[in-house]
Amino acid sequence: MNTTKRKPAWLVLIKRLILIVYGPIAFMFIALAPIFCGRKPGFRNWYWRTARKQIQLLLWFLDIRIDIDAESLAKLSQNDGGLIIANHKSNLDVLALVSVIPDDRWVTFGAKIELTKIPFFKGGFKGAGILVVDRKDGKTALQSLLDGYSRADPRVSLVLFPEGTRVDGPALGKFKAGSVRIAQQLEKSIQPICIFGAYDLMPRRRVFPGTGTIQVRVLESFQVRADVAVTDEMQRLQTYVTDRYETLQAVTQ
Repeated sequence: MNTTKRKPAWLVLIKRLILIVYGPIAFMFIALAPIFCGRKPGFRNWYWRTARKQIQLLLWFLDIRIDIDAESLAKLSQNDGGLIIANHKSNLDVLALVSVIPDDRWVTFGAKIELTKIPFFKGGFKGAGILVVDRKDGKTALQSLLDGYSRADPRVSLVLFPEGTRVDGPALGKFKAGSVRIAQQLEKSIQPICIFGAYDLMPRRRVFPGTGTIQVRVLESFQVRADVAVTDEMQRLQTYVTDRYETLQAVTQ
């Protein structure tokens, strides 16, 4: 549901004019700070807290409100090093997720290798601790995530989009097995997150987002059974998330 109170035209104009100046500055900070400062002790924790504030401000300038309830925030605060998974339908999903992660939680993301072709992104990903994967080779991609995540601070949560790419339409896509394999091998829980409204504001191939509300709801942690086949646990996870996603979707529409 993306209904927001209509703002005065003059306020919208002022915010857009400020965004023209502030937007590139915020982007340069998010992209360049890890390149030049990524090796400094304590940088990554400071970086993600600062990036979160920058993203929250960007969303305010864009007139995009992130709606997350107290119960969901409490679940995120209790997550200490477990995997986080979320549905992926829009480029706004990452901004929405980063904006709601509590300051005392540490996160990193898995990013497709194609993004490293964008200027500054390769060095920025490395400095920020983002794990780059080549989706064309499933075994290599999984191993790179396992290697990188196993070396990370145990308090860090790895954020993954189990569908593997953006999915058009209201339904969830089929989950890939990577999140379950990682959870089994590293003995991690999985914290599913459902995102609603981002696709309406910025579907595929749209350059500039619309205004409205993105709703974020955090589900109960999913405990992966290490002694059960990956395919069975993957199906159990898909069913668990899909059932709750569809229930929440009916409420948010």
